[in-house]
Amino acid sequence: MLGYFFGGEFAYSDIKGDFSGDQTRLAASAGGYAVHALNETLFAHGFVTLGSGRNNLKIADDVITLDSDYSTQTASLGAALTGVYEFSDFELRPEVAFNYGKTWIGDVGFTETAYNITDSSLNLNAGNVSVASLTLRPEIVFALGDKDLANSNSHLSLAPRFICERTMSSVVSEQCGGGLEVGLLHNSQDGLSAADIRLVVDRVGNSTRTTVGFKFEAKF
Repeated sequence: MLGYFFGGEFAYSDIKGDFSGDQTRLAASAGGYAVHALNETLFAHGFVTLGSGRNNLKIADDVITLDSDYSTQTASLGAALTGVYEFSDFELRPEVAFNYGKTWIGDVGFTETAYNITDSSLNLNAGNVSVASLTLRPEIVFALGDKDLANSNSHLSLAPRFICERTMSSVVSEQCGGGLEVGLLHNSQDGLSAADIRLVVDRVGNSTRTTVGFKFEAKF
């Protein structure tokens, strides 16, 4: 199966550390994907995506407040092998996936405020950031309601995650960790649309990441 997609994204990030604050992002993306059945229980799939976004960053410490609006361009690709094994009450979908993404940031201008003095001349060349990750994700999917999994429109999924990633920017770092993903999926009766809610909590290296995702898909 070959396909393509267009998408929009809104993201909000809460930042904590020496500087704390938040970042919002609006973006548009387009890409393609492919799925190939190697046999009845093993599937190979991959994707490629290009996107462009507008970001607003506000961070501060006890003295300085920094505010910036800047644009970024992104490219990502990935490939995975997924097994599908049916049991009487659930379905097991073990998956190993590789993903690579790169974001071009370039020059970022900041408005700096300190001691009631504002300076808009601060500029940072942030360059680009690349992240490569390898994920092992055995997912268990349950049907909601009285129907079996194949005929149910709503599914609940649980997936422990084991992750190793490499981040490349001005410095290179490598770290591993794990987490848990919980998802709730509902398909429409005609099969042309789907809504998905996911909660992901990962501990990778010294950082804890919590992500809540809402996704709506419509076939056309």
